[in-house]
Amino acid sequence: LLGTTSMFLALCCPVSCAEWEAEVIKKIEVLTTSCVVIPCSFEYPGVQKSHSQLRGIWYSGNARDKFIYHEDDTKIVENFKGRTKMVGDLGSKNCTLEIVEFKNHDAGPYCFRIEIPGGENFSYKDNCAQVFVTEKPEEPKLHYREKAYEGSPYAITCSVIHTCPSHMPELTWSRGGKEEVTTHYKSIGEGKWEVQSLLTFVPNEHDDDADITCAANFYGGMNSESKMNLRVKRELWHKAGGGGTPQDRTQSIPRHPKQT
Repeated sequence: LLGTTSMFLALCCPVSCAEWEAEVIKKIEVLTTSCVVIPCSFEYPGVQKSHSQLRGIWYSGNARDKFIYHEDDTKIVENFKGRTKMVGDLGSKNCTLEIVEFKNHDAGPYCFRIEIPGGENFSYKDNCAQVFVTEKPEEPKLHYREKAYEGSPYAITCSVIHTCPSHMPELTWSRGGKEEVTTHYKSIGEGKWEVQSLLTFVPNEHDDDADITCAANFYGGMNSESKMNLRVKRELWHKAGGGGTPQDRTQSIPRHPKQT
């Protein structure tokens, strides 16, 4: 009988013996005018319920009656109306929240509360998200080889980190022509995402000493940029017909004064 009871508890406890717990990002910095998605998951005792059987609420950690998200829009404080959305599925115990058009005065701790109609309610006040605001957009990071060789493919990678996966920043390059640009998106955890753009081209002698710029346009209208100066070397080994590598048989392309 004891063995049967132990087996029954082992099978049932993953659901019925769960505690009131939440996992919310502790702190995150958001660019003003942009948006933020706050990752959140939660647990509650008893049998798992569907999304329609649960009510999720987000409120200010400084005032429990100040709702920044509620399924009843009339209960949301005026400043947040139309700007918050529950993007997580409560039935899957996902309480992720999105806030768009983030404002300077939106900073503060935000906490999640679950309500089970006909059952218990619980505020996860010990697991709140501290959200900070910045007015300075992050500058794109550039990665590239120090030297480029005339006639050989060359690549530059531009990346920027953000908190707005529903409205990704747009990365653009200053170069035109037949360059190939590929873009990738990925989550890097802690409520942050990365956009990465790869520019590939074949430089020629006219590209020597040229500035190449990568600009980031964030949701909400903020912008930033980074640039690099391209140094192109002429490869002699192909023409000479000898051995060696481009590194030991190259010369710098003579520079011409930039037109002003």
